[in-house]
Amino acid sequence: MAAAKAPAVKAAPVAQKAAAAAQEPTFKAEKPAPPVSEDDAKKVWEKAADGNKVTNAEKWTLRYCFSTFNWTRAGHDYVQGQLTQLQKDGTVTPA
Repeated sequence: MAAAKAPAVKAAPVAQKAAAAAQEPTFKAEKPAPPVSEDDAKKVWEKAADGNKVTNAEKWTLRYCFSTFNWTRAGHDYVQGQLTQLQKDGTVTPA
């Protein structure tokens, strides 16, 4: 008597879609974004310093932006200077 061959197990359609999605990039940019300029940095700081304070969550968001996006030297130095002033004397300078 021959042993019965077990049927092949197919992955569920959901698992197949998840595996396919994991292999594809989630964001496809047509061209790289321009670096964050000083004018852009002032707008970012204005949003972060709303209410004349910068919360810890906003500081972490700025840290993420520094590590994720390209910045011009002037844009980087502007936000970094504002954070340094905030740390020194606790004051927030509006943009």
